[in-house]
Amino acid sequence: MERVLPSIVKHVKQVPMGRFVKSVLNEKWLVAANPNLDYSREDPTGLILLDSGGRRVGKVLDVLGPIENPLLLVEPLTREEPRGDVFLEMPRIGRKRGGKR
Repeated sequence: MERVLPSIVKHVKQVPMGRFVKSVLNEKWLVAANPNLDYSREDPTGLILLDSGGRRVGKVLDVLGPIENPLLLVEPLTREEPRGDVFLEMPRIGRKRGGKR
């Protein structure tokens, strides 16, 4: 599912992440992350998590844990904990085409 946004961001890709695990610290969430992503190349810190309905539910603060079983530390944007799968909202930056003018 892709949405068109104004300005530099041309499209938003929703990447399947995992499921809500539990609440920790002062109202932060742990979310099971997709172990198939390379978090050193595509850092999700600062990106938004969506629930299965496409609603924004949290902002990624950090990636924790081992590579085989990563977790995301998330700051909630809603009071309700997400049910079901969550998705990472990854913006695709448009690039200019053509040469110098």
